[in-house]
Amino acid sequence: MKSIFSLLLIIASTITQAQHVLTERLQTELNSIERLDQRIAIRIQMLDKVDAFEMHRDFIRLETPIQERAVQTVLKLQQKANNTQASILDVIKTSYPSVFASLRNYWIINNIYAEAPIDLIVELGKRDDIAFIDLNADISSPLEEVEVEPLNFESAEAMEPGLIAINAPALWEMGYTGKGLLVYDYDTGVCAEHPAIKKRFLANRFPMEQSWYGYFRDFPNEINSDHGTHTLGTILGEGLPSGDTIGVAPAAYWIACDLVTTTVEALPPLENIVAAYEWALDADGNPETTFDIPAVIN
Repeated sequence: MKSIFSLLLIIASTITQAQHVLTERLQTELNSIERLDQRIAIRIQMLDKVDAFEMHRDFIRLETPIQERAVQTVLKLQQKANNTQASILDVIKTSYPSVFASLRNYWIINNIYAEAPIDLIVELGKRDDIAFIDLNADISSPLEEVEVEPLNFESAEAMEPGLIAINAPALWEMGYTGKGLLVYDYDTGVCAEHPAIKKRFLANRFPMEQSWYGYFRDFPNEINSDHGTHTLGTILGEGLPSGDTIGVAPAAYWIACDLVTTTVEALPPLENIVAAYEWALDADGNPETTFDIPAVIN
């Protein structure tokens, strides 16, 4: 009886002291817990963030080169996250080591994911450097693996009308073929062995962990749908025996992921979606390099 009463007091105190920080659905979850040691999956959004709009204006004003913009953006995002998250991470590491061992923090949107006990949520709710603490309730539905028919590529007798409509041939003649550029196909996955895209996969030259971000599989696949292979072909697919080109930038290299699904219900958790974009900005773990940052995310 005493423990139940204590639990109710703690929950009431938490909500009262941190109403401005705890989201409504997290408060609802707190009101439904049954044990003091119960852990709740939370997302902590830091208050201080990089002003991307102001940074973009400075880039234009100072005529900052494109590649340098990428380096500065990644470094500023990482520095902001490191500086603002440090004290929270230190508190969790010191007082809640088991929570610290499994937490995930991200610099691209400056937030922290953790499975936290009530007393930690109480402590965090009193801070003034947190924008909000939300219930991490975004879950995915399991997908059934399906047999996928191999794509049958038939060389067109003439160039696709869409390429002519956007005047792609004229750009190719000027040398704009995507050569030296990298694109990120954020879609349902890719059949990396498809002959129209196979030789432009970055993994032919660099490690797979810098070339593919998988949620459903650790290797390129299209178990969700062949839509990603189709869109990648539109981006940079190379025609086969006839020499016809089916993609807009046939000389570009590509990286990809498999986080897009055919239904909203089957989408991966928001955290994994965030991670897939963060990976794209620094796949090799070195913010000073730019070759691994895609020029385009489709």
